Amino acid sequence: MRKVFGRATAAVALVLGLLVSTALPSQAATGQWSDTQNTNRPVIYQTNLQYEGAAFRVPTNVPSTAQTGLVQYNWRLLDQPPAGTTLIVWLCRGPVGTTNQCLTAYQGTPTKSGSASWDLTGSGLAANSTWHPMIALAAPTTYVLKPYPVNSSLYSIFVNYTY
Repeated sequence: MRKVFGRATAAVALVLGLLVSTALPSQAATGQWSDTQNTNRPVIYQTNLQYEGAAFRVPTNVPSTAQTGLVQYNWRLLDQPPAGTTLIVWLCRGPVGTTNQCLTAYQGTPTKSGSASWDLTGSGLAANSTWHPMIALAAPTTYVLKPYPVNSSLYSIFVNYTY
């Protein structure tokens, strides 16, 4: 009788061991890519229009199975936007020309720099997605900025991912 009990205990221990080992999540690998654009583009020439910058360069070594986690976006303007306007800064997903998938990084009193971050973990968004900056100055009336337009100075993105 003792031997049967011993074998039964061993079988239960084996089953529990298998359940525990399969129930524990495996540790996912992580990575990050970043890009910085030191550029005067996009330039704001008039109010109430959106101006897009060049797409950030995604490194070719980002795994195709990688999923986006935390995204950080920094921006800086060379010129101070005029008073009486509202500065809007976006980070848009997709190639330049795609403006329907944008995250608002800032909307408010004109300022020359800022940053924003979003936790996109669980969104299913591929980490090798293309992103680009977009800015605008909203005003009660549309007018050309004189004597000078508002130039950009810097845009940077940091994308953390798991795979």
